[in-house]
Amino acid sequence: MDTAADTLVPDPKVAEEFQTTLMTIWRWDHDPAKIALGWPPKVQIGKRNYRHRSQLEIFKSNLLKRALSARERLLQSLPPRRPPGRPRKIRPTDIGATP
Repeated sequence: MDTAADTLVPDPKVAEEFQTTLMTIWRWDHDPAKIALGWPPKVQIGKRNYRHRSQLEIFKSNLLKRALSARERLLQSLPPRRPPGRPRKIRPTDIGATP
């Protein structure tokens, strides 16, 4: 981690960046699953909490990797799609009608 270029981001800005609330940020501080994904610990200065920018970027990268792998698992679990082409002709027997 390059500490010279690393900046501290106040928690209200972090909440805005993740489109969440300060209460959710507090919950993430206590959530082992988020911590395992790399949620950065708070840096308390006075009564205010901050996060290191570089650690936030690592956390965002880990979230993206997790989302992409979950999407890949979902796509693999779906049945194969029909190949594109001419639509199948519907027959009266397909819809339950008798000729």
